[in-house]
Amino acid sequence: MFDNFIVALEKQLKEPLPGREAQKLMQPYLPLLSKFDLRMPKNNAKESAVMALIYPKRDQPHIVLIERAIYKGVHSGQISLPGGKLEADETPLVCAIRETCEEVGVQKNDYHVIGNLTKTYIPPSNFNVQPFVAVADKPFDLEKDQREVSTILETPLSYLFDKDRRKEKWMKSAVGLKVKAPYFDIYDRTLWGATAMILSELIEVVSLAPQEYLKR
Repeated sequence: MFDNFIVALEKQLKEPLPGREAQKLMQPYLPLLSKFDLRMPKNNAKESAVMALIYPKRDQPHIVLIERAIYKGVHSGQISLPGGKLEADETPLVCAIRETCEEVGVQKNDYHVIGNLTKTYIPPSNFNVQPFVAVADKPFDLEKDQREVSTILETPLSYLFDKDRRKEKWMKSAVGLKVKAPYFDIYDRTLWGATAMILSELIEVVSLAPQEYLKR
């Protein structure tokens, strides 16, 4: 059954992506400025990439999320996908593959990249993020980077479809502003911001794929 999942998802990723409209469903906002899109990238924005790794576990699609370690930085302690900043002369895909290996110990040959999602901009850190989607036919042997990763969260994809896990609360942004933030409640952790926006688009892509199995 998981083979059907892979085929349907890869096919859907070749279609036009839902893009910003899907991302906006999980975008933090200031109520008084809700009509304005504050996520227009700047000319000097830095480039980064992340990987959405999907695999079967107990015959259900799972995705690899990480809880970042506490450090002096904008994304300290946040829930995210494996990924990071592009190094010199590095393509986004090469960056996503390298960071995935470094952060969760998954080697390039352990999965197959089947497409990408829409690039999104993170204002607090001034990063453009290019998400990729990859699949494997068996669970990964995960090993966290002790310096960068606090916890690896193997998460059923169905959690992202559960409306009871979609919540909203006031959050303090990295620049000190209080914003109203939609978020996913994952293992009693708050998954919000750019990662939530990226996963919102992934959910839409999965929903459009012609396989009921994907919607469990």
